Amino acid sequence: MDLEGYSDTIYSILCSVVGNEDEIKFNRSLCTIWELIADGSHTDMSRENKAKYGLELAREMVRQRLGTVPQYVEANLKILKDKFLTEGLFREWLIYSGSRAEGFDFQSSDHDFMCYMKCFKVLEKPTSQIFDPLQYIQVYLLEKENTKPGFVRLKLQQSLDPRFDCIVHNAVGQNTYLSNKKYKEQFQMLLTHKTGFQQYVHGPCLVPDAQGRIEVDTAPTLCSETWPVDAVGCLHRLLKSKWPPFEVVKEIVSDECLFVPIGCASSPFQEIEWRISFSLAEKRLVHSMNHTQFLTYALLKLFLKDIAGRNTTAKDLLCSYFMKTSVFWEIVETSIPWRSSFILHHFWNCFRRLLFWINSEYCPNFFIPENNMFYGKIHGHARQELMRFLGCVYTEGYFMFHKIPSILGELELFGEVPTMCCNAGLRRSKVIKKLFSVTAHRFHHSIDLLYDSLKSQKSQVILEFTEYIRRSRVNLLLHKTLCHNNKHFRRNRISYQLERKIFRVLKATSPDRTQSMVFIAMHFYRRKQHDRAICMLFNVIRKLEDEVTINLWNFNAEKYSAVGGDYLSVSDGLRRFTASSIPLDAETCLPEIVDECLTPNGLTDYHLISPLVLTHFLLFLCYFRTDDLLLARSHLTELDNVLQNIKIHVESLAMPISWQLLGIGQEMIGDFTNALESLGTCQTLLNFGFNSRYDESLFESNRKRICRVVAILILIEISDVLSTNQL
Repeated sequence: MDLEGYSDTIYSILCSVVGNEDEIKFNRSLCTIWELIADGSHTDMSRENKAKYGLELAREMVRQRLGTVPQYVEANLKILKDKFLTEGLFREWLIYSGSRAEGFDFQSSDHDFMCYMKCFKVLEKPTSQIFDPLQYIQVYLLEKENTKPGFVRLKLQQSLDPRFDCIVHNAVGQNTYLSNKKYKEQFQMLLTHKTGFQQYVHGPCLVPDAQGRIEVDTAPTLCSETWPVDAVGCLHRLLKSKWPPFEVVKEIVSDECLFVPIGCASSPFQEIEWRISFSLAEKRLVHSMNHTQFLTYALLKLFLKDIAGRNTTAKDLLCSYFMKTSVFWEIVETSIPWRSSFILHHFWNCFRRLLFWINSEYCPNFFIPENNMFYGKIHGHARQELMRFLGCVYTEGYFMFHKIPSILGELELFGEVPTMCCNAGLRRSKVIKKLFSVTAHRFHHSIDLLYDSLKSQKSQVILEFTEYIRRSRVNLLLHKTLCHNNKHFRRNRISYQLERKIFRVLKATSPDRTQSMVFIAMHFYRRKQHDRAICMLFNVIRKLEDEVTINLWNFNAEKYSAVGGDYLSVSDGLRRFTASSIPLDAETCLPEIVDECLTPNGLTDYHLISPLVLTHFLLFLCYFRTDDLLLARSHLTELDNVLQNIKIHVESLAMPISWQLLGIGQEMIGDFTNALESLGTCQTLLNFGFNSRYDESLFESNRKRICRVVAILILIEISDVLSTNQL
């Protein structure tokens, strides 16, 4: 699939997951209701009546949109009402901020507020004006000397209510400054008293200890009515890029500039510094985005939550503000159209921009580029770990989106299974090889657990690999059904029809080139249809010797790419080009090796057997049962040759039982000396370390066979001695 086509798919999915344009506007309007009421609208109403009015207005909007008020919307509205009623601190203006105010309605989104205190006034320049003590408590003057870009100090100019001096001020030399620490402490006490929940300081915000009942973050702020001189360059940049419209830029300039109570971590005057916040301007910029721009931002937020959030380093260092900043810079600097078919172009540009910032340890604030938002946060070993993680994510390309649950679920509905990534081909083949190295050992003992764990990873290659697991599981269950049908077979039309149907489904669900054919040949052998079994087994050998076939126990990633495996889904590629080990247990194995599949406790056990080994052993059995001992011996010799070439024909974990099968055949044909040698090799391999707790049955059965063969050899030797003495 081409990039633009896949972009359209992702765009449609994001519209479903995040919302279309009307739904986003609706989400924003709910937040705006409370801002209007809190700003003093309907001043003839009591505070409680304002809250009720706002609640009913919001409910009516929801009813007009949805026809009813869902439970989750009602819960959010009650949170807003409680927030409005309980936070009557001085004469404040409640500003709805964060992702909900931007238009998102994720379940994980908190309710973020900025509480702007109107009773404190902040000036850009000194003034001789005398302010009304009934309107203002104190007046402050901005001071930027010896502060990092993006931070200021608030120097007291007029104190119109001396009762607050000892609470919110900190003296430095001849000047008195507003302490961000003491300000938060005072606000914390007031908010705890008003809400009934203990408030805790988290950065510049206060977070309630509400035990999951309420998720509200409140940032106490102060404001200046003038646009900061340091951010004038941002206005020129916006006007030059013609985004947003000129009217929006005028509104941004007319808005207040906020200050949040947190200082620069490396500053000696951290306690009296305040960070400049452009939350109001950012909200207007986000609201002015077209839907493609907004969904690009949404995709970055989903990446942050569902992918970066799983990595400890990335979770600690990255935040949604960095994602939003990268989108702002992308909008004003790119010349690529902002259409649905280009959404992934913009996403990858933002991702690469983020990588560049992390590598250079410099993230320029959109409004004040001199403000490095990575300063003191992303550096040293943590930066290297973050770069390593994001680099790995970047190489996954489009498969990365399959780690995002909401996108993956929609992709399955769309039926889109892209087979492309940044470094597809050989890298993808090596991933398959790693998966098989993990699952080769006792594959079917942990198949359910493996399937669940793989499914939860949401990676495209792994998800395709689970299809291979499904086929293997279905094929194995059908083989068991065939064995059960054979035990209760009746020579009538219904039984034959059932058998033919099982054959067809076996072939359709075969996970590789040979497994279903081997299962059918085993069925013919059990039914004593040796000629049909031999015909099927020679077809298996022909496929195994085909140069296109790749042995999964010696998987060659380069060859898999060369034959075209990378252009298919994993399950289809493995089915067309590979041959894997055959799983057998006590229900599905051959009568000659039932003991090998039963544990000492009588429980069934799986064994993985090379298809080439099992094919030659089956051919030996077929010829042995038809009394063609010459051909039977020839296939035992072929089996011996196969086992001598361990690296090519047989995976190491299947070697013990392979040698035991050779020993069983030699014992059946009367070659007890070679049988003892083969069984001894099996025992050596088990003792050497190939065995595990699942090989108890193999170990015990092999020990018994060795004892039996030794006993037979002793009897033969005694018989020879007696015969010699008689002569």
